[in-house]
Amino acid sequence: MDDFEARILTIELIDTWVVCCYAPATGDDLKRAYRVNTWNPAFGNYLERLKATGKSVILVGDPNIAPRRCDNTLPKDSGPAGFAPDEYPCSTEEERESWKKHVVKDWLID
Repeated sequence: MDDFEARILTIELIDTWVVCCYAPATGDDLKRAYRVNTWNPAFGNYLERLKATGKSVILVGDPNIAPRRCDNTLPKDSGPAGFAPDEYPCSTEEERESWKKHVVKDWLID
């Protein structure tokens, strides 16, 4: 993968890959739009290559994405039930759809 602000540490065990990931939030107005257009697809491809070895893949860390609105909570005074509004960084529909399409695909389970 190219040199982005994100960091990945991968450990190979006997029958499992453990991938620890940190990626910066896309930010207000998608100021890091490469997360949606470049990094998510590249990271998804990386995970696919690991999966192709026949081993399980466990993803841990802080990818700074809220795949579902309820995954991004704020103090209770921040909105209904404490959930972040859609315009909150890591919560835009573009980010969620890109993460689902390129990383989660049809095999990664949350």
